[in-house]
Amino acid sequence: AEEALTGAGDAADVKRAAGRAAEGTRPSRDTSASPEYRAHLARVLTGRAVLAAAGMG
Repeated sequence: AEEALTGAGDAADVKRAAGRAAEGTRPSRDTSASPEYRAHLARVLTGRAVLAAAGMG
């Protein structure tokens, strides 16, 4: 995700880069959430954090 953010110019670039955040995770399954949902959260929360840090969100 970090490499994908290099040169990111707008929110769409950041969202695409955040989509790669789940690649580095190995979420587990428990009674609260599936691994797929946890990977989705990794993408969404990373995108929000980066947008906020860049003053775009």
